[in-house]
Amino acid sequence: MSRFRDGNYLNWLKTTESLHTLRVGLRSFLENETETYHRFLKETLSSCTKDAMCKMKCDGKMWHKKPFQIPECEVCTPWRVLILANHTSKGLVHWKECFPHLWPTEKWEVAKVYMPQGHRDHRCFDQFDIAALLNLMSKCKHFHEFVKDQQINKDQQINKVNHYSDYTKLHYPQRINKVNHYSDYTKLHYPQINKVTRVRNCVMHSPDSTVAQSDFELFLSTIKTFALLLQDHAPDLKTRPQIDKLSVLSATWF
Repeated sequence: MSRFRDGNYLNWLKTTESLHTLRVGLRSFLENETETYHRFLKETLSSCTKDAMCKMKCDGKMWHKKPFQIPECEVCTPWRVLILANHTSKGLVHWKECFPHLWPTEKWEVAKVYMPQGHRDHRCFDQFDIAALLNLMSKCKHFHEFVKDQQINKDQQINKVNHYSDYTKLHYPQRINKVNHYSDYTKLHYPQINKVTRVRNCVMHSPDSTVAQSDFELFLSTIKTFALLLQDHAPDLKTRPQIDKLSVLSATWF
């Protein structure tokens, strides 16, 4: 029980609980927007698929990275093309986590394309952790309009990448095209969600389950800022007061 008197351990617990509180507040927003995105895909593809169902029972586990190694399917191929068109990391997509033949009917099966590995058998919100949900919002372009950062944050990130582009032109000319593409993408990308992902990663990978006070204050501020960023789009996201309460808890919490 002595660990419950360790301030850094309490900070780790409170950060973890803050992420849980954020996840709870995101539920209705993600359920609704995932449904909206899935409906958009179906309507867009209806003219070419005629609402047909896959007869091949395509399984992403049998797919490979190179497009020509993926078997052609009159249903799954158009779905794959459109899903990929709305993906920000086209070179790293975990197809093996998905069951493509379920894409026309299961919205979360589509959402899994934008998530990291480890969710092959997951089918509903309750089965996805905060990391998976953050990845969904980061990798799927449908959510980018909801997670726009303050203009200053975008400008700072763009300037940073442009500086790196100039350096690359001087020392690594073969990378110019790649870096310029990243610069263009960054103008549309919003880093606040990545900051929350880093908070989750720091907590998850802390070897002794501790968070220093200075880090805790930064982590809490990051989570609160992200919650504030989304609250106009997610009315049910009432996490900020609850997260504020966590910051003043002491060992008497236990």
